[in-house]
Parts: sequence; structure tokens; C-alpha cells
Amino acid sequence: MLEQPTYHRMIDLVQSLNLPYQTIKRHFNGIDLDELEELFKNGDIKFFYTISRFSNPLGLSYSNAEKQKIVELAKRYDVYIIEDDYMGDFAKSTDLPLHYYDTSDHIIYLKSFSMTIFPALRLGTIILPRTLTKAFLNLKKMIDYDTNLIMQKALSLYLDSGLFEKNVTYLKQVFQKQVSKSREVLERFSNFQHYNTSFHGVVLELPENHHLGSLTFAEKINYLEDNYIDMCEKRFIRIPNDDNLQKNLALIADK
Repeated sequence: MLEQPTYHRMIDLVQSLNLPYQTIKRHFNGIDLDELEELFKNGDIKFFYTISRFSNPLGLSYSNAEKQKIVELAKRYDVYIIEDDYMGDFAKSTDLPLHYYDTSDHIIYLKSFSMTIFPALRLGTIILPRTLTKAFLNLKKMIDYDTNLIMQKALSLYLDSGLFEKNVTYLKQVFQKQVSKSREVLERFSNFQHYNTSFHGVVLELPENHHLGSLTFAEKINYLEDNYIDMCEKRFIRIPNDDNLQKNLALIADK
């Protein structure tokens, strides 16, 4: 099962492998936990892919109460949660991953270094339930046999030197400045009640009667169509978090 909208490469993977799937909506007011339970209970769901902190593309994070409930439902209905924590290094110490609450081995925890070092590193970490470890390792051997040892050693030296933590601290500061600047601009517009800012840009949730028409491509406004596996509702838009932010927001507000 996939949350909607979600990371576009996961959609590509599901479609390329022709995997059966179901979806659940994720909005600025969270995820419908009653619907989630109904799907877990009656939807024949085996895996649920979700980005618990700073979701892509909306930049949303579950509350700790939501995380605990999701983990509880996974245990109750024997569903494995695939937790993509690619932005976990930017979370507050009190904002914990789903994996922290897992006491029944139902979380597949994924972590990437793409946002904190660089995407081309092609290294990540995974914490697997014991019941899935053997099957995963067998599949990995068929795909790539072994992970690049030179890159692993380079990463190990980088971590041990303290440079990784130093870089994360710097990036957090850049991120916070970016968020603060964007919010200052957004607060000048009363039209936008639901919005979020992230590395990917500013995401707005539009009222149902809001239509942008031909403005979309001309002003680099993205409806996030690539982030939906089913039909895109066009309820969210993302715009670049750059020097044109105020101008683009003004154009949208006029619509």
C-alpha cells in the first residue's frame, strides 16, 4: 500500500514490477487512522510504504501519537511497514521514527545519505525484521552480489572523523533559514491556510474551487502528478523556494 502523494520512484518501482497495490490519502491534517485500520483489516495489505518524517513531496511528519497508532495497527493486523526515513537526520530529537516504537518486528527501516552527503553515493542502511532477513539477503546477492567496499570505507572514515555530524548541523541551519524565510513570505498572504516548506520547495493545499488554469507550467508550478500512482486530484501544488516565491504566490492568490 502507498500513501498518496508519495515518492515518485516508489511509484515507478511498483508499476515496473506490476505489483498489486492500494492507496491511502495523506493530507496536511494527517492520515485517516480509521481508514488505515480498515485497509489493514480487510484490504489484504502485506506492506505499507510510508515516509514518516518530512514526507516526499508534501514534507509532512506524523505526530508521535500517530506513529504509535500506526505501529499498533501493524502489529494487530500483521502488516509490515516500510519506513523510508531519508530525512531523519533533520528531525528533532523528540520526533522519533516509527521504528522506535516497534516491539513486534513489523518495521522495515530504510535510511539514506542522499540528503546529507550526496545522492550519487548510492549507500543506505536498512533494519529488517528477522523473518525477512534471509530472503532479503538472497535477493540482494542476485541483484548486486556485494556493496561497493571502497564507498563503504570512505563513508566509514567520514562518519568516524566527525565531519558527517558537522555537515548535518550546517545543513540543518540552512534548512531552518530557508523555512523561516519562506514562512515570512507566506504569512503576507491570507489566501493560503495550509502549506508546508521543505528542501523540495513550498507546497500549498488548494481549496476545492481553486483553479490555476494555464498558470501551471508558465510559472514553474507543479501539481505533483508524478507523485500519484492513481489520478492526481490537483489539490496540492509545489513551487520553487527561490527569489521568485513572492511573485509566484501573488499570481496564485490572484487566481
